[in-house]
Amino acid sequence: MAEESAESLRQRWIDAQQGHVFGFWDSLSSDEREHLLAQCRKIDLAEVAAIHERERQLAAGTHGAVDDFRPLECIDAVTHDAEISSAMRERGLAHIARGHVGVLLLAGGQGTRLGSSVPKGLFGTRQTSP
Repeated sequence: MAEESAESLRQRWIDAQQGHVFGFWDSLSSDEREHLLAQCRKIDLAEVAAIHERERQLAAGTHGAVDDFRPLECIDAVTHDAEISSAMRERGLAHIARGHVGVLLLAGGQGTRLGSSVPKGLFGTRQTSP
């Protein structure tokens, strides 16, 4: 299969409202232009458009997902009781299967700058042991 010409590729990106990617085209060296074209050839513009549309709908509140957010239910997930652990796992898997689960990832160590001596992932939760 023949490689798409630079002008044809640029036009496809312009048609997809992504022409800004080539905003500095005239100031690029020939090697830099080839590198940019190679990167653009790897990107699926239809997927970019689909992602953009999903995000637009979320921002506009027309997708429904944003309106479905509720405060996190606090539970003590640390247990050595196999029955409770199994029930929590099943409940969690059921929520995942229905698409009702979000993930919050907190990176870092202790929450000392937050005035807490516990890891940030436990900040604000009920503590039963240090």
